[in-house]
This record gives sequence, structure tokens and C-alpha cells, in this order.
Amino acid sequence: MKVFPEADVIWWNANSYYIQCPFCESVHCHGVNWKANKLRYSHCERMESYLCCFPLNDRGEVAYEIGKRRGRYINICIAHDRNTEYEYGNGDDADTDDTGDEDDEDDEDVNRLAIELAQKATIAAQRE
Repeated sequence: MKVFPEADVIWWNANSYYIQCPFCESVHCHGVNWKANKLRYSHCERMESYLCCFPLNDRGEVAYEIGKRRGRYINICIAHDRNTEYEYGNGDDADTDDTGDEDDEDDEDVNRLAIELAQKATIAAQRE
């Protein structure tokens, strides 16, 4: 049986999701089709398949937050470590009126704490 590399889903909404390509490390967007399997072809020159991994498991444990301003689910384990290019989905879905300056410092503190907690939870789960 062929083993496919995994691609973490950075964020998603009702229409699409964004992943970091395991081949070129760029961000690729895929349309949502919950009935299809999670294998997708990369958009880069390699054109190989990878497995899209959402931040939830069969036991009902999740590692995402809801971004109310942009109406999306955000993977807390990886999304806050990325540049705004990931947050805004390479401009395809960016909210151009929202500069985000108002609460940046508070958001950064909350995000930093969420990342630390998610990383600790991941390490603890891997040890079990």
C-alpha cells in the first residue's frame, strides 16, 4: 500500500481549505468536498498526491479555533506560526478593509498562549 505524505490544513471555511504543500512548502487551496477522500494532488510542479490532515481526530479531540471576523476555522497548532500570506490565503480570501491593527498586541499574546498550549498537548498526546 502506498504511503502519502501529510499536509496540515492551515485553515478552512465552508467552501475551501488551505494547506502547506509537503513538496514545495507553498500554500495550496482546495475546494471542500466532504464526501471525497482526503487525498489531493499538489498544485506545484511535482503534481503528486498528499493526504490533507485536519486538526481533529476520531476521539473528538480538536485543535482549532473559530476566526469569527473572517468566518473560518483555524488550525491552532500551525496557523499562528505562519506569515499573513497563510492567514489570508494568498490574497484569494483576504478581507482588505480589515487592517487588524486594533487588537494586534492582545491577539498576539492570546495566540502565543494558544500555540504553547497546543504544542504541549501534542507532546503529551504523543507520549501516551
